[in-house]
Amino acid sequence: MLADKKRTKIRQFYSLGKGKFYKIYLPQVKAKRCFSSRGWIITIGRDWGMNMVNPLSHVQLKLPHMSTFKYLKDVDVYYMVSMFITKVVLSSSSNPCSTSSDCTVMAIYGCKRKLAFAKAGDDTWNTVETTNGVPCQYCDDLICYDNKFYGLTSLGEVIACDVEDPQQVKLISIVPKELLPRYEKQYLVESQGSLLVVSREGQQIRDSRGLVRQDFTEFFDILQLNAVDGSWTELDSLGDTALFLGDNSSFSIAAIDIPGIKPDHIYYTDDYYEAFLGTSEGGGRDTGIYSMKDDIADRCFNFGSYSHVSPPLWVEPSF
Repeated sequence: MLADKKRTKIRQFYSLGKGKFYKIYLPQVKAKRCFSSRGWIITIGRDWGMNMVNPLSHVQLKLPHMSTFKYLKDVDVYYMVSMFITKVVLSSSSNPCSTSSDCTVMAIYGCKRKLAFAKAGDDTWNTVETTNGVPCQYCDDLICYDNKFYGLTSLGEVIACDVEDPQQVKLISIVPKELLPRYEKQYLVESQGSLLVVSREGQQIRDSRGLVRQDFTEFFDILQLNAVDGSWTELDSLGDTALFLGDNSSFSIAAIDIPGIKPDHIYYTDDYYEAFLGTSEGGGRDTGIYSMKDDIADRCFNFGSYSHVSPPLWVEPSF
């Protein structure tokens, strides 16, 4: 889904496989911060209202208001809309035409990047607590796989909880420090039944005050978890698989299933909000495709699509 444009409620979608543009009338996402998961778009409005919208059926389901997040302190509207939530993940695809949903929605929120969950129609968000009552925090990414939510913390901890009982959190593994490089962003992805930790690094452009104003991705490192003994190995190839990273729930695709998708590549969008919020055009410039074989990052389309509120993001083809 391409960036939000002023003076129109039509949103453009670009198919990487077909190289075509599609226009969809989507007033539900206009001027709203957007995430995507399993074919749905999750929106945040200036009134702190949250919804999940299916872009094809136009079904919209209401999520709890952002004011119901636990540990919420004095924050301004701009921060709440742009950076308070960093990832939203659905436990299942959910019927795109149904006006109700039983799927569980989990989010990473706040400056300490805690976890909270809810279902469409609930009144409040429920913070995930550990056994000693301290909230899980400093999560960098979140996915749902095999009926479990998996989180990745900034310390390299992979944690998991059942969709049906998210409060029971377990530590699955810890990435050894010697294998975890200095990174700008890191992601957790399921690929062919294995969990991958993907680290993203690039070049930063700073202003006179030392603040990051633009970021350009240069390379990725990938580690694979051995589910049997908990060990980690470095990967230098994705084989026939392609990864999609950004403001979407991270996912992988067998390239042979979708013509036009390149195997052994990582597709990424500009999700470094701290960098592009201070720019004149907004986010979207650091959107591209990375070749694992050639170790080269390049643009994945030859046009610009920028927004401060809602830059481009991948929508998983599961609808």
